[in-house]
Amino acid sequence: MSTETDRELRDWMEDWRDDTPPAAEARAAIVRHVRRRSRTLALVVAGELVVTFLLLGLFGFLLTRAQDPETVAVVVGGGLLAVAALVVANWNRRGTWRPSAETTEAFLEISLLRCRRGLRAVRYAYGIMVVEALLLVPWFLVTIPRHPDRRPFGWDPYLYYGTLLALIFGAATLGCRWYARRVRRERGALREARQDLLS
Repeated sequence: MSTETDRELRDWMEDWRDDTPPAAEARAAIVRHVRRRSRTLALVVAGELVVTFLLLGLFGFLLTRAQDPETVAVVVGGGLLAVAALVVANWNRRGTWRPSAETTEAFLEISLLRCRRGLRAVRYAYGIMVVEALLLVPWFLVTIPRHPDRRPFGWDPYLYYGTLLALIFGAATLGCRWYARRVRRERGALREARQDLLS
């Protein structure tokens, strides 16, 4: 949710707490919110497709250079994981593209459905990170001893790759937590809107 949308949701809350909610304006704001999020959703899907195809190209390139069965297994596993993540993401979004009717209730319900699916996507993201770790950590432990002379940037290879993985998974975890908080905040505002507008 953008800063503009955050501000819009806060404005709704303030209006409703004044006991004189401008219902027509609030309904119009909800419709604008849903349509804005629909455009964002389309951009997210396009971005996911581009990233997946780039990853598959990278994995294909790495596969041509793989020299041992462990590396082949990790590269193929990474490609399958990228495709699976795309399939699951699109499955998770089913039914979230447009409201079932042009009513305030329908616009609120699809917004709340998107919030539920967003939180479920965070759980899937954690699962993907676990699978990635299960692929990469054993691979590092097997391949590093085979190349004792390789010291990336002069670092001990265990320290280097361990730090790299910690940074990647740490950043991904922080991103998931930030997104989940944002979605929960949006969900709370939408639930208040539903209670006030439909009661």
